[in-house]
Amino acid sequence: YLAFLADFFSDGSPSQSSSSVGRDLETELHSLSLNLREETEKRRLAEEDLLHMQNHWQNMAKSLSQLGLSFPLDCHSVNAQLETDSAALCQEVIVLKAVSEAIERSLTQAESEAVINEIINSKNHGISRLRDRLLYYETVNHEMTQRNQEIRGLARQRRLRRKRKWKLIWSCIGLSFTVGASLLARSYLTDSSTNDSVTTSSAAAAAATPDALEQAA
Repeated sequence: YLAFLADFFSDGSPSQSSSSVGRDLETELHSLSLNLREETEKRRLAEEDLLHMQNHWQNMAKSLSQLGLSFPLDCHSVNAQLETDSAALCQEVIVLKAVSEAIERSLTQAESEAVINEIINSKNHGISRLRDRLLYYETVNHEMTQRNQEIRGLARQRRLRRKRKWKLIWSCIGLSFTVGASLLARSYLTDSSTNDSVTTSSAAAAAATPDALEQAA
């Protein structure tokens, strides 16, 4: 299960508190195992000593029986006591094994929870960083959009001013042409009227000259 979590998630490790708890549980489990081995070894040595005493007892009983002496051997009580002690030892072994398995399961569960919590915290941190980056990009995008709008507004205002300027220039040019044409036409009309007056005066003078000559004669 831990290997599956380690392969599935790329990051995350047990925290220091979970590691200390795991070390304490491992120490306690190691101590229980040592006590179990010591008790088993003591029990084995006691059984060997008891078996040696029983053999020695039987040899003494045989020797005394050959001499005509009775030496009773309470084998049933010894066997009963031995069976009782063996059952108690088996019960202790079963209890210690159950406790050891429970401690191992608790240790595995604690390590798994620590790994999962650490991975969740790491993923939440990554999500927070992505959220902050997204907010930053949104802010930058908003500022760039606003700046582009301002640039487009300035460009539009420049185009309008340029258009008005050229319109004013062409209006001035048209007005200049109009004024020039009006002045030219007026000058032409003035010259024409002057020529007409001169022509009329010349004709009148020419007409009056013969009459004057006749009167003088």
